[in-house]
Amino acid sequence: MLGALCAILLGRYLISNYIKRQIRRSKGEYAKKFKVVDSMFLTSGILFVALIRLMFLPFGVMSYALSLTCVSILDYMIGTSAAIVDIILTVLIGCTIWKTAEDTKEGSDDSRRLAYFIFLTEFVITVAVTIIITIIAKAEFDKRYEAAELHQKKRR
Repeated sequence: MLGALCAILLGRYLISNYIKRQIRRSKGEYAKKFKVVDSMFLTSGILFVALIRLMFLPFGVMSYALSLTCVSILDYMIGTSAAIVDIILTVLIGCTIWKTAEDTKEGSDDSRRLAYFIFLTEFVITVAVTIIITIIAKAEFDKRYEAAELHQKKRR
């Protein structure tokens, strides 16, 4: 959490003004999309930060990218706590690998088979849950992006 806080503060106070100026000058499609995404963070900052954290995206890169938006620091930190779900899933995989290695060192063939079966089952379930969470988070983000984009077009 401290790393996430440092990243958004560094990004917000060192590089965001320059990049925002470049985006404002640009007439490209990415600039338009950024404006839509930025408006989404005004109304539902916590939700969108949480959805981004639940997607399988690089944590540090997204921290700096989020520093370009208008999300408040408080919303950012609360939303970032959703990354705990990904951390738990990653730790579960690591602990399962370690436990399987320990169980297969000294054991009969039956206990080794059972350890490998448990490892494979936990690994598949964890990967499946991670993929499902990512798909659901991306779908929700896309749905809300389309609604915000439609709202922006109506305002013009």
